[in-house]
Amino acid sequence: MLTDARLRAEVAKSEGYLAGIAVDDLSLGEIPLRTRLLREIAAATLRAAFDSWASIGRNGGELVEHYRQAQTERLALLA
Repeated sequence: MLTDARLRAEVAKSEGYLAGIAVDDLSLGEIPLRTRLLREIAAATLRAAFDSWASIGRNGGELVEHYRQAQTERLALLA
């Protein structure tokens, strides 16, 4: 991701979306810890998938496959 401006832009856009998850909570005051953790876990999963995909190069398969693998690994880690 660090060497590809397009990937950085996509991650930034996605992280902006993830930050919006807590907007409803902001109206209630402070963002609950659970919401913060969910947002960070989702963002980390996405970043890991992008990094994995980018490190392999153009012949590394589809990004969506790397994201699915990252989700699977995340679920295994949190189980």
